[in-house]
Amino acid sequence: MEDIRLDGKFIECKSEVKYLGIILDKKLLWYKHNALATNKATRALMIYRNIAGKTWGCNSNILRCLYISIVRPTVTYWAITWFQKVTLVTTKNTFDKLQRLACVCNTGAMRTCPAATLKVILNLIPLHIVVEEVAHAAM
Repeated sequence: MEDIRLDGKFIECKSEVKYLGIILDKKLLWYKHNALATNKATRALMIYRNIAGKTWGCNSNILRCLYISIVRPTVTYWAITWFQKVTLVTTKNTFDKLQRLACVCNTGAMRTCPAATLKVILNLIPLHIVVEEVAHAAM
């Protein structure tokens, strides 16, 4: 690849770049971006998890609203650019783990409780479907 110059200065080629909160890589695989978004969402989830226990604190409806207003937008940010990757099994599994953690935090259920049951109790749509809906709504 040729050296790129701008005003007489060389511009270094990188394998990935962060622009407006999105990590773009050479092949547009979006793995790094999805990992970063999931980690941010998990950190936010852990913060709001501390405002309620099994017997004290906010009720499940307030925690559900926090999940929908804080965690989901963190994951669905610029989904229009990468939503095709949600069909991959690895991406679905990553999103399922995140949503399951949110469901357990919201309900105070045991870790062995089935995720599908918790989603029904909290009336939550699977996260990979939410990403597709957000992307299609932005088109």
